[in-house]
Amino acid sequence: MLTAAPAPVASWSWEVSSDADDLTLADACARLHTAADVLAGEGLCTPRTLRVSWLRPGEGYSGFASLMDIDPAEEFTPAAMADRVPVGRPAGLPDAEPQALTLAGPGSWTDAQGAEQRAHGLVDATVYLAPWFLEVTVAVRHNIWLRADFSGRPHPRLYRRNAPRLAAALEGVEKALGLETSPGEPTPHGTPDKYGIS
Repeated sequence: MLTAAPAPVASWSWEVSSDADDLTLADACARLHTAADVLAGEGLCTPRTLRVSWLRPGEGYSGFASLMDIDPAEEFTPAAMADRVPVGRPAGLPDAEPQALTLAGPGSWTDAQGAEQRAHGLVDATVYLAPWFLEVTVAVRHNIWLRADFSGRPHPRLYRRNAPRLAAALEGVEKALGLETSPGEPTPHGTPDKYGIS
């Protein structure tokens, strides 16, 4: 069984800005869906949940988030996602606006013996949104993308079997979005580079 860190071990982001303050929820959903499509194509994440965190205008994060299941039998398009988001608005916060949307679900990884395994939450994709700014972020929490496990023991076979798939996904997201990849800040587990973790 895979052990996950309580916080991401690494993340990568792609930024969109607008001087006209005209970025919409539809724009955010389109870009998040594009990133999620790439992750799904690499077998790393099949979206099954949509989590929305909410803010109150002028006050910041409300402390509320909604979690909605994604029916695999239904077509999940960017427009369908945008339609679903307002459904999750907290009933007691009619003025709340979406702050971040996260798609998560199961994905596949390869163990040291070469057998394919399945796990939830291998990779997730989030979009943070404001009228002047969107940021798509991909994050990972497991040590299969690292050169060593969480105890510091090297696991080269596990790394070689999994890290290239993450690299391919990150490069694919970059190409699909047409935006430069920005590696996140270093964590106690490693330093993200453009398509991996050193």
